[in-house]
Amino acid sequence: MGELTYDQETAAMEGLTVNLSIPLADRLQLARQVIDRLHARERERVRAAVADALSYAFAYHSNDSNLIESATRVRSWAMEAGSPCPLCMDVDCGEGCPLARLWDGFAG
Repeated sequence: MGELTYDQETAAMEGLTVNLSIPLADRLQLARQVIDRLHARERERVRAAVADALSYAFAYHSNDSNLIESATRVRSWAMEAGSPCPLCMDVDCGEGCPLARLWDGFAG
């Protein structure tokens, strides 16, 4: 049998969280790891969707090279507290930034 994929590992970890033969502290630690993995996967989906939308806008609706530069910044966005927004380049997005609401959800 081959190695487990990231999603298979996450599912296996999630299954272990309900195994009563494992000490409670270990099950709680596994549950925290599962939650962290799910959050990381969701951040990656958001990052990819935003970058793809910017790339699409550049390719089909605009000749603005700033869009493709923004898409490149979004693809490498850490999405962690203290990292700047790839569009407005501020750590705390203002009302004018289209990612302000999204960023508030991850930073909070």
